[in-house]
Amino acid sequence: MNYLMINTAGKTTEILLSAAGKKTFFCDENGLHASAVLLQAIDKMLCAANVKLNDMDFFACVTGPGSFTGIRIGLVTTKTFCYALNKKAVGINYNRLISFAAPGKRLAVVHGWADVYYAAKYDGDEEIMPPAAFKKSELEKLIDRSPDYTVVCDAVSGAAMGGITADERKCMEIAAQNGRPISGDRLEPLYAMKSQAERELDK
Repeated sequence: MNYLMINTAGKTTEILLSAAGKKTFFCDENGLHASAVLLQAIDKMLCAANVKLNDMDFFACVTGPGSFTGIRIGLVTTKTFCYALNKKAVGINYNRLISFAAPGKRLAVVHGWADVYYAAKYDGDEEIMPPAAFKKSELEKLIDRSPDYTVVCDAVSGAAMGGITADERKCMEIAAQNGRPISGDRLEPLYAMKSQAERELDK
């Protein structure tokens, strides 16, 4: 199965390429550079694997929550590939992605900014609580009220919250392999909270 999966929603820019039975992974630790490094990195990975975009069976991306700009970069890139090449898309939210790092009941946490985190609950494949934004103090209370849930985190949240830090490469492989391909135009962003402009208007 050939596919290209990208994650630009978090603090890093991540790309997973599966082609000709081999998988390669790229990670830029500074996610703020996504718009500059994403396409260049994809091109280098395709060349190294001696494959073309049109050889992909589908394209996949993380739909959020996370960086508003990063989410848009990932979705637009994926939608463009799907439209131009008439391919299917697989989308997955960031919390569900990292939840694949542990079995059973998981409370999946990804860092937003400052003391804001996005958290969601899963039990096996079932979503118990959809992704929502929490301040750190609120999240700590949620964790205390969820003793039967394993806390699974992205790298930034793991350092702050003390949960299991997900191996995002492995999680991306699981997500891509188990995703349900849809038309690219059906991919929708998941912001889980209002944008900064909307929050300013509410003041």
